[in-house]
Amino acid sequence: MASRRETGDDVVAALTEMLDRRIPVDDRERQSIEQFRDELSQLDRPCDEHADRTHVTASAIIVSRRGVILHRHKILGLWVQPGGHINADEAPADAAIRETLEETGLKARHFCGDAHPLVIHVDVHPGPRGHTHLDIRYLLVAPDDDPTPPKGESPDVAWFSWAKAATASSEVGLSGILGALVDVTVRDAVTEDAPAVAELYLRSFRHAYDATAVRLAHDDDDVRRWIRDELLPTHTVTVAVAAGTVPIGFVAEQPGRVSHLYVDPAWIRRGIGSRLLRVAMDRQSGGLSLWTFEANKRARAFYEHRGFKAVERTDGAGNEERQPDVRYSWEP
Repeated sequence: MASRRETGDDVVAALTEMLDRRIPVDDRERQSIEQFRDELSQLDRPCDEHADRTHVTASAIIVSRRGVILHRHKILGLWVQPGGHINADEAPADAAIRETLEETGLKARHFCGDAHPLVIHVDVHPGPRGHTHLDIRYLLVAPDDDPTPPKGESPDVAWFSWAKAATASSEVGLSGILGALVDVTVRDAVTEDAPAVAELYLRSFRHAYDATAVRLAHDDDDVRRWIRDELLPTHTVTVAVAAGTVPIGFVAEQPGRVSHLYVDPAWIRRGIGSRLLRVAMDRQSGGLSLWTFEANKRARAFYEHRGFKAVERTDGAGNEERQPDVRYSWEP
């Protein structure tokens, strides 16, 4: 095992690389990144709360289709995201998962999969007992369950709508990232989007079909390989991103057809699916066709409301899931 000093050097290198990649959402985060980098250069054990009053912490912006989780901090009295200190030999990304479970009772996971933790915000702020926290904020996704904070933790934990979350917290840095997450743009997908697109596909598919008999014909790893090695290289893929970095929906096209359109459950009913479909409709001016499972009543209503007409039905013998499906067609 590496020495504690060598481990500290490795952590500093990884954190520096993360800071170099961050695109700040506002001036506060820009200043926080600069201060984080300056402080980090002076810390031998940056994640050890006992080594220095200034240290790295980890926290979680937790989302689901119910909105965003906040809890009332026991000491500060503010509505903030779960998070806290990092244990010895614990990665910051793992600390965010652990703190979420300890403070909310929710079993969350990283938005782009545990192998690709997504940092969506950095903030430097005063902590209790005269500490200064260099806080790394990860995007996590959780089940829609009610929070069940354990005894000894703050009992005030709740799901907030996006609009209410941004106003409920008087912590300036948190308000900045929550506000940025409401801002959605679209762009062409790149190879680096593959992990996020795969996790988004898996979450969205299960959300759409959990109450039905439809199940994926392939395991999760096969889906991830297919997204990376087949879908992205052979389709025109457009992603919707929140806060400039978080993929929350995608549409995949080939000439004359939409192959896939998925929106992350946490961002449903915010017009993102319509926006992505409009991109495809504008690009495919000669018309479009697409297939959807008959069991997906929400998708069928979505397409019909936007001018698509059902033109063919099958018993599912031609698809891998062996589920009855419907082909829709749209002409300009």
